[in-house]
Amino acid sequence: MFDEAILNQMADVLQKGFEDCCKKLQSDRLMEGEKIGKVLLMLLQKIKAIVGQIETIAQNEPKKIADHLKKQINDFLEENSVSEERLAQEIVFLVNRADIREEIDRLKTHIKTAEQLLEQGKNVGRRLDFLCQEFNREANTTCSKAWEVEIVNLAMELKAVIEQLREQVQNVE
Repeated sequence: MFDEAILNQMADVLQKGFEDCCKKLQSDRLMEGEKIGKVLLMLLQKIKAIVGQIETIAQNEPKKIADHLKKQINDFLEENSVSEERLAQEIVFLVNRADIREEIDRLKTHIKTAEQLLEQGKNVGRRLDFLCQEFNREANTTCSKAWEVEIVNLAMELKAVIEQLREQVQNVE
C-alpha cells in the first residue's frame, strides 16, 4: 500500500500537526485563564465594595440598637418589673447577637485570601470554591443578624455577586 518513506512522511506531518494543536490548546487555555482571572478580580472588587458599604452602615448600628432597646425597655418597665441583672443579661445577649463586626472581618479576610490565591495563579480552583462557601456563610449570617434593612439588602446583593464568583470559579482548575 504505502511504502515506508510515505508512512514516515505521514507520521511526521501528523506529529507536527498534533504538536501544533497541543500548543494552540495550551495558548487558548492560558488566554481563557487570564480572562477568567480578570473577571474573578472584578467580582472580588465588587464584593470588597459591598462589604465596605455594609461596614460603614454597621458602624451606626450599635447606637440604633441601643436606642431601640432603651425605648423597648422603658415601655416594658412601665408595665412590669425586672431585675437590673436580668435586664443587663438580655441587653448583652441582644447586642452580641446583632453585632456583625466579626462577619465583616471574616469577609475581609476571605477577600485577601482570594486575592492572594489569584496572584499565585496555579491550582486554585478548589480553594477558591471553598472560599465561596465561606463568603456565603458570612453573607447569610450578616443577613440574619442585621437590624438595618439597608444592610440586609446589601448582604443579598453580596450573595448574588458571590454566586457569580462561584460560577466563574467552576471554570478554574
